[in-house]
Amino acid sequence: MASTYTQEQIDFLNGKRVMVATPCYGGQTTSLFTQSMLLLQTECMKYHVDMELLMIANESLISRARNELVYHF
Repeated sequence: MASTYTQEQIDFLNGKRVMVATPCYGGQTTSLFTQSMLLLQTECMKYHVDMELLMIANESLISRARNELVYHF
């Protein structure tokens, strides 16, 4: 598939880092979320963007889990 980005945009992405942080209620994610993360990983690899996926499972309070994830940023 041809890139939809200009060379200038591709050069800008090169070497960037992305962190995806998400709380997982009951330690679970949906198949749509998992598929999206795999597609994102593929795109990141294609454009030489480092990607980190950080998840917290079994935290009953979403705001506390979110704060913990932000701490790692």
